[in-house]
Amino acid sequence: MLKNLLGRKKEPEGIEQYKAKSPVLADLDEAVEETLSVLTREGKKTLSEAMVEVEKAVQEAARSSLRDLRLMEEGRCPDCGRKLHQYVFTSVCSHCGWTTFIMPEKGGAAVYLNDGSKIPCQAVFDTKGGYVLCVADDVVRARIDKKNVSHIAFTWKPEEVNERREQHRRETWGVCHWCEKPFGQVYTEHVKRVEEARRAGRTPEKPWESIIVYAAFGIYQSRYEFCSERCENSFKRQYPVRVHKNCYDRPCPDCNLCIKKFDGYDETLLKRIETPV
Repeated sequence: MLKNLLGRKKEPEGIEQYKAKSPVLADLDEAVEETLSVLTREGKKTLSEAMVEVEKAVQEAARSSLRDLRLMEEGRCPDCGRKLHQYVFTSVCSHCGWTTFIMPEKGGAAVYLNDGSKIPCQAVFDTKGGYVLCVADDVVRARIDKKNVSHIAFTWKPEEVNERREQHRRETWGVCHWCEKPFGQVYTEHVKRVEEARRAGRTPEKPWESIIVYAAFGIYQSRYEFCSERCENSFKRQYPVRVHKNCYDRPCPDCNLCIKKFDGYDETLLKRIETPV
């Protein structure tokens, strides 16, 4: 490089502390040095102001990521806030089309081109530049124009699907708000009872599902989930008084007597109320 021929310039005073903090990527250390040198030509104040702007940008990005993760944790779309459709490997918003999915770790994927050929991959990325990146062994093996792509297939092996279903069950299922028994344990016990009943020729139990109740302590609504009607009734006997008389039985969308955190749509409570006896 030219600067190596002319001799290494003396670095501006105070630049070492910023270089030490900078996450330098491979093959970009020289570019970072040049950039920091330009910023320090007018003194350390200019460099300090630039680093403050960088820290603010990092904090804003972290806040945005936390917001998106919190919305997804609540089953909401990060873009429009509507309800997400949750599947084993994919979350889809039917309102705005936002989606996220998990790639197979064992089976991988394959990009099929318009001419019928196939490019096997371990991971596929749909980029904004109009290209599909095919990754194998942590290396980008191909960059394909989307115009040439017919479709992308994901190869899910049966054992990986079963593992993910079990993981999904552990992640999404909570515990009973009354007896504190994990829902995963309740479901496993239910499956065993159903199998025993079938072997014995008895009528098996109806499919198990948790019971969801929206109750307002004061003016704020909370969501409670129970593993059985016995636990639900025990909770209601323990806490019979609410912000108004029929908080347990009134459909949440029709009520404006508390500050709602949950609207109650497509939940167990509404299903039970709207089902004719």
